[in-house]
Amino acid sequence: MRYSFLIFAQILAFLCSMILAYKLKIILNYMQENVNFSVALAIQTIGQISSYLTPLNLGVIVIRPLIGKKLGNISPRKVIFATLFDQWFELFIQLILFLLLLISGMTLILNIQIEYNWIYFLFLFLTLFFAVIVSKPEPFIKFALKFIPLLPSFFKKRLKGENVLLIVEKVKEYQLFNKNKLSYLFFLYLIFILLYPTILLALVKSFNAHLTYFTSFILIWLSYILGRVSGIPGGYGVRDLSLGAMLILQGVESTTAILVVSIYRIITLIPSFALGISFYFYNKYYSSASQVQ
Repeated sequence: MRYSFLIFAQILAFLCSMILAYKLKIILNYMQENVNFSVALAIQTIGQISSYLTPLNLGVIVIRPLIGKKLGNISPRKVIFATLFDQWFELFIQLILFLLLLISGMTLILNIQIEYNWIYFLFLFLTLFFAVIVSKPEPFIKFALKFIPLLPSFFKKRLKGENVLLIVEKVKEYQLFNKNKLSYLFFLYLIFILLYPTILLALVKSFNAHLTYFTSFILIWLSYILGRVSGIPGGYGVRDLSLGAMLILQGVESTTAILVVSIYRIITLIPSFALGISFYFYNKYYSSASQVQ
């Protein structure tokens, strides 16, 4: 086993968590909340821990406002709205990504070799995103509002009728569909999308197995999205079984595939707990110290 690749995979996992936290910070900044990165990091990672315990990432809607209020004195309503926007933004991109993954996945299964296929894939992805989101944001709002019935009853009661219209007005008020703002958020998430598969790639190489970046991209995101839409907390079982099965189909030994999937789970969990707990107490201590002074 090559431990250098294992360490590299762990560093990448930490970096991916930080990118998502920075994206949340930018959304809150757009909503006129001056949030420190350390606070955004605590909100993001602790919220991520809660998503492992609740279906459809609903735990983040409950935990994030509490952490935001506790550490940064941020309006819970703004954190809820930022979370909903963040979740819908990611889900919409992932659904587009999923359609492209299915097409690309067929090329692997049928052994169709397309030279520079990742370039075509990325170009098509960018084209679809800007055509649908940036040019005409209204369909995105309508699509996002369809997910309201999936929320707990506590939130559904507050997201009906006039409250739904209020959400739309808030989107307009904070100009979240401004082309420059959306483009920047998409750029940040695109970095995450492209970086995340390298965790799997590094893990596979740590066992001296072979996998191309494009293949790892397809495998990691297909399993990730399947796990998310399954509704199972953390996608446990669905993500793991699908990823393991696809690794075996790509020629990775079954024992190695099981080890890779297991270590992948641990490595991607560590940043949430390590960063979440450490930055929670750091910000809590820093806030207490500031009040004393």
